[in-house]
Amino acid sequence: MNFESKITIIDFWFVGCAPCVSEMRQFDSLLKGREKEISVISISIDDAKYWKTPNSPFLTKTVDNWKFYTLDTKVLPDKNKYLRDLFNIKYFPSYIVVDNKGKIVEVPGSAVDYIKENYCYKNWILYFWSERLFTKDYILFQVMFIPYTILFWLTILIGLIIKKRKRKEKKYLAPNT
Repeated sequence: MNFESKITIIDFWFVGCAPCVSEMRQFDSLLKGREKEISVISISIDDAKYWKTPNSPFLTKTVDNWKFYTLDTKVLPDKNKYLRDLFNIKYFPSYIVVDNKGKIVEVPGSAVDYIKENYCYKNWILYFWSERLFTKDYILFQVMFIPYTILFWLTILIGLIIKKRKRKEKKYLAPNT
């Protein structure tokens, strides 16, 4: 199987899955202009009549490298079992990244994070600054680090003041005779 782009992300989702929809809303902007690098195939376990509605404006295909499919109910009565048995899909959304020869490259937890890390932020400093610096965990780390930094510099400052006073005291003390 040959794909047109370097990698293809196979996205398994369903209409009632909030994390699925949240990620899919970002695909359009992330995929635009990256046709040779990335393509996405979104496979729904719902019938197309449930997601091909005006209520799903994020699914209006505006980029050529994002295609939509649905698993056929007539052929696969138990879609979840089929996905679990064939692809080890146990939760939604689930993603499989394959290269242009069809070889599985990675199974990321988030397609959006995978695209951002590997294709949007080639400069790791920009990625760290824009994505990781302001997450809840990093803010907590920074907030915890500030008091220790202040304590460090206060300790240094107090040590220098004490050292300076001791020098002055030695200077003014008369030698014992």
